[in-house]
Amino acid sequence: MAATIVCALGFLGVKSFEYYAKFTHYDVWFKDEATAKKYFTAAYGEKGEEDVRKLFVERFHLHNTKATYDANQIQLTGHLEGNPLFATLKKLTSAKKDTILFEADPPFGSREHPKPIEVKLSDVQRLSAYVPAHSTYFAIYFTITALHGLHVLGGAIVLAYFLLTADHWWKKSPEQMANRVEVGGLFWHFVDLVWIFLFPIIYLL
Repeated sequence: MAATIVCALGFLGVKSFEYYAKFTHYDVWFKDEATAKKYFTAAYGEKGEEDVRKLFVERFHLHNTKATYDANQIQLTGHLEGNPLFATLKKLTSAKKDTILFEADPPFGSREHPKPIEVKLSDVQRLSAYVPAHSTYFAIYFTITALHGLHVLGGAIVLAYFLLTADHWWKKSPEQMANRVEVGGLFWHFVDLVWIFLFPIIYLL
């Protein structure tokens, strides 16, 4: 039982790192096509137009389709200087910032990060971290994974209670203790049932 609690807390620890990585990872949309191309070129070199197309096709798995795109609808993805949490365009402009330093993610298949580029906030249409407000996908992702995490936390608390009070309850009322363990076990193993569906849908597909 103690090992199960440790594993549950380990899972929650890993989940906290995963959430932090998403809350500090940003997409930037630009106001028009020419501006978008300018920043993609600044981030990825003179072949900015080609890189825009490649990133778009690879990110949205359009290899086998005749993909068309409008460059100002394609977001530049990466990190802001200092890795702030939950930054938005409104917060940055309210802080009287005119520019941000942005480190774009490396192109698909590359391990080298492009050099940071300076982005004018006046050129930005929208800026969002990977939070529920980013898109429908992340709204669903955080709803499901957060509920799953809370379920694991609740199960760990129940198991910890059993671990600390099992001797007392077994001596006082073994039947009641057995019933509590059974109900707690049903609650805990519902986590497994959720994970069977959650893992392939969210993490594999």
